[in-house]
Amino acid sequence: MRIPFFFRLTASIIVIQMIMLSVLVWNNVRLFNQSYSELLRATAEDQSALLSAAVAPGLIAYDIAIIEDALSVLKGQVGLSYAEIYDVNAQKVASIGSSPEFEELPKNSLVKVAESAGLLHVARQVYVGSQRFGSIRVGFNKAFMNQKIDEIRWYNQVISLAALLVLVIVTIGIGIVLTRKLKIIQRGVNKFREGNLDYKINVTKNDELGDLADAFNQMASELGESQKQLIVHHDELEDIVAERTGELKNSNDSLKQAFRDLNQVQNQLIESEKMAALGGLVSGVAHEINTPIGVSLTAASCLTGDVRTLKKEIDNGQMKRSSFNHFLKQVEEGTVIIESNLLRASELIRNFKQVAVDQSIEEVRKINLGEYLGEVLTSLKPKWKHTAVELETDLADDVEMTTYPGAVAQIITNLIENSLNHGFEEGRLPGKITIHLTTDLDRVVLKYCDTGKGMNEEVLARLFDPFFTTRRGEGGTGLGMHIVYNIVTQKLGGMISCISKPGEGCRFKIQLPEQI
Repeated sequence: MRIPFFFRLTASIIVIQMIMLSVLVWNNVRLFNQSYSELLRATAEDQSALLSAAVAPGLIAYDIAIIEDALSVLKGQVGLSYAEIYDVNAQKVASIGSSPEFEELPKNSLVKVAESAGLLHVARQVYVGSQRFGSIRVGFNKAFMNQKIDEIRWYNQVISLAALLVLVIVTIGIGIVLTRKLKIIQRGVNKFREGNLDYKINVTKNDELGDLADAFNQMASELGESQKQLIVHHDELEDIVAERTGELKNSNDSLKQAFRDLNQVQNQLIESEKMAALGGLVSGVAHEINTPIGVSLTAASCLTGDVRTLKKEIDNGQMKRSSFNHFLKQVEEGTVIIESNLLRASELIRNFKQVAVDQSIEEVRKINLGEYLGEVLTSLKPKWKHTAVELETDLADDVEMTTYPGAVAQIITNLIENSLNHGFEEGRLPGKITIHLTTDLDRVVLKYCDTGKGMNEEVLARLFDPFFTTRRGEGGTGLGMHIVYNIVTQKLGGMISCISKPGEGCRFKIQLPEQI
């Protein structure tokens, strides 16, 4: 609920005034009560002293008539309740009025003052010289004092209410004058807020509110000038923005085209990298096949020579049993050599064919991952056969996986090439590559480690970045590990991480889902 400023100001002032007047009335009554009590006490003590002096001759002579004459002087005194005269033996000899029970004064006390039952009691010993002749007891009624206090309190309340009424009227008048100016200022501020900055607040400049109105008028004038300048600047900015927007559009179109060209080049480089890997595989396998085929050709040539020699001996009728037995032995040995080498070549061709097909055709199929990795490593054997690098594998034989086999072969190929080219400097340094395969719940875990040179933190941080290589200018494209990262995370939906330090080799951990 919104309470107007006028009411809040007036109510605050009235409450403060009421509190101050209440404090003043209470303090006046308190001071009067204190003063009157002190006056009553002093009067009682003075009256008791006068009465003591008046009755002393009567007590000395033990003359009751003198004592009663002295008491008669007090009759009719305002506020006197009782007066009693006692002899030296505490026997009452004369009195006026009625009093409560007498409390004997201590022997060493000349005067004792006490209050009870609305009375002020004064007891005094009567001495003449150093000899005690009796005591007196006087009581004064405080009702008269209380009546006076009530009258004063009532007078103060009436005066306070009258003063409060005058102050309320004055406060309301001041509030009306003050809020009238504030409303004028508020009306002007509303005009400014509506956009009418030419409006002027008309308040007499003889106080702070006038200064405030003048400040608002000056602010409105300055805002009006600023608004006009802003309009001019706004038009200029619109022209500049339109011009820059056109330039940005052209730049954006150029960047989009450059991005498309970059993607095309990157895709071409990735395909080139794949084909280069496949070409290296073909070259290595061809070299490996040449050995068993060469041995087979040599054995076949020897057998052909032996057949010709045997045929010539048969034609000449010179064949001996020993020659025939020698021929049979040569045929047996040659066929064994030819068969074993041709089987070796057949195995190489079969493995190469499967890996090559998987890398060239993207097809999902179910494989025994341990067996498939064995085939891939067999086809890659020429890459490290003549190096000082040893390969050690621990491949579980019960890991089945539905995936892209060619992608898995590409991962292993790139990791081995990266180790040979960067970790062991083209295979010239001795070391070991370890491949471990296991499962964890529904994921396949492939751990690849080498004991090569390792990497520092800067190189490790950019290991999977495209086109990043530490052998710039030596034929490296910097796409090998980037391809591995994309295959693992995007094509196969897995995760890959690497830990490496200089001199401590590299440790890759690849986690792949069992089914794409």
